[in-house]
Amino acid sequence: MAKRIKKLISVILTMAILVTTASPVFADTAINESGNNELVIRQALSNASEQEKESINAAVSYLEEKDILSIGDLVAIEMKETNSRTVEHEIVYTIDYDEFTEKIIFTEISDEKVSYTVTQGDITNTVTTFNDGRFLLNGHGIEVCRNTIENDVVSVYNTATNKTNLVRGSEVNSAVTPYAVDISYTTTCPYQTTRDYTYLAFENEQPNVLLYEVFKELTLTAFTEIISRVYPAAGVVISIAETLYDFIGDTAPETEGLSYLEENYYHKTCDAMSAGYIDALGYSVTKIVTHWFARPYYAGDWHTTTVYKEYVRW
Repeated sequence: MAKRIKKLISVILTMAILVTTASPVFADTAINESGNNELVIRQALSNASEQEKESINAAVSYLEEKDILSIGDLVAIEMKETNSRTVEHEIVYTIDYDEFTEKIIFTEISDEKVSYTVTQGDITNTVTTFNDGRFLLNGHGIEVCRNTIENDVVSVYNTATNKTNLVRGSEVNSAVTPYAVDISYTTTCPYQTTRDYTYLAFENEQPNVLLYEVFKELTLTAFTEIISRVYPAAGVVISIAETLYDFIGDTAPETEGLSYLEENYYHKTCDAMSAGYIDALGYSVTKIVTHWFARPYYAGDWHTTTVYKEYVRW
């Protein structure tokens, strides 16, 4: 209810600003809530140079790619003057998450890497993600990876032979190519009910996900970058990271790592070699139940998340 009231107030205030101002409103004066991000972006672009427009478009694309704007509201894009001879303005993106805000400053967005500084209250993290998978947090190179799923069976489509092969996860990289598998994730059960996914196809675990910082020194965005590397569920990872961020913050703020146990279920009509294929849908579904522990080696309090992974041949 409070969120809806905030939205109503923001719409009224935004309309008042637009009515009473003859010239474009500068981005850092805009009142914005969820669903109104485009207003702030348009206002920022209207006051930007060509070089700044490129920077803003690239930054917004990155924020959207990471799904940050799906749970946070872009409340301001501020142009701040710098002492640099090459960069006239420093562009600050303010994201509101209701309980706190983050300010993000991108220092580089290129084909090779994305670098930025993110500040949340008294916490500041520097993040660099490379296209080759490398990841820097506060200047330290870290390696966060997901355990290989040896027993996961996926449906691999060979476009050369127009045939579908069932391949175990450990063999996907060596499977005959070319192939095409469209994978998506959702928190909504795509077929029947969640209770109907009872065939335990395989399990996965990660006993020690190092955070490389005390948890309470991590911003939500930096924490999400880590989680997305052990839980690459595009489209839902940001909401899961936000849930875990609150959970760990409440139960183990001093932890320097976490762990998880994962159970992967197929629909009750499937078997081991079906890859979770459901005839009524025409594609495969895996229900992923993950038990997240606030400390390494399955210690401390735990929280469970459920998502559905869909494999669609194309």
